Amino acid sequence: MAQVQTADRAGDSSQSAKAFMDLKKFLGAVVALGAGYIISTTALLVEVIYWWITVYRHPNYDKFAHAVIVNKKINNSDANLKTK
Repeated sequence: MAQVQTADRAGDSSQSAKAFMDLKKFLGAVVALGAGYIISTTALLVEVIYWWITVYRHPNYDKFAHAVIVNKKINNSDANLKTK
């Protein structure tokens, strides 16, 4: 039995080891994943910059409601002035 075990080990050392995954395919997947991270990070930064430049600085922005109030209520005094 010991002779069989040593023969199997001797045969394994003469053969090359087979890879589980192709290195080119793995690097392609890593590059695609990295490109996706870069694109998504860039999109997030653009969205945050847009928020700070246009929405947050808008004069009708309500910081408590987190929205731009479009329809303002007209004061009665303003309505009376416009009709006269």
